[in-house]
Amino acid sequence: MSVLTSPSKCIYFFSAIYREDFISSSEIRLKLSSFLPSEPLEYFFPQTPESLRLLTYYAREMGDNLSRILYVFPLEHERDKFVDFKIKATALEDSLSVHGKRRLNLDVGQLNLENMQLLSGKMYAHRVYLRDGVYSDLHYLFKAPSFSPLPWCYPDYAQAPVIEFFNHLRSMLLVKLKSL
Repeated sequence: MSVLTSPSKCIYFFSAIYREDFISSSEIRLKLSSFLPSEPLEYFFPQTPESLRLLTYYAREMGDNLSRILYVFPLEHERDKFVDFKIKATALEDSLSVHGKRRLNLDVGQLNLENMQLLSGKMYAHRVYLRDGVYSDLHYLFKAPSFSPLPWCYPDYAQAPVIEFFNHLRSMLLVKLKSL
């Protein structure tokens, strides 16, 4: 028989793709800070030739000269706000859109000790429906000593420097959870 328990806490993060001539990273941080009671930290998304090439996918919709930053809420949080953040992020993207084209793309993510997930509004066989049109998209599983990307993991998240970054975040979370 299983016993229903609360999951361990997580770290929330947002990956922002944007154009500096439209919105600054500090403006994005300010808008995201309304999602949680703490300030997010900014990290440059690890740049590799592959990650730069992948930005061209977004250039068709958003234009050239795109930047990417990860905003991390470093405090441990309950996992139950995850879907709410996707809904807020989608509303923020929509509010900044011009003629139906986004000027800001936000990936909403959650990192916990077991895995890393992103949220999506699109259904695929490997995504699990949560609620309100939002699906969980599992990208990494933790297999000591590192996260391992799953076969459908987005190519920019499957790169070694990005996985190393998330391993570092996991280590920070582990230290915080042990001190509770």
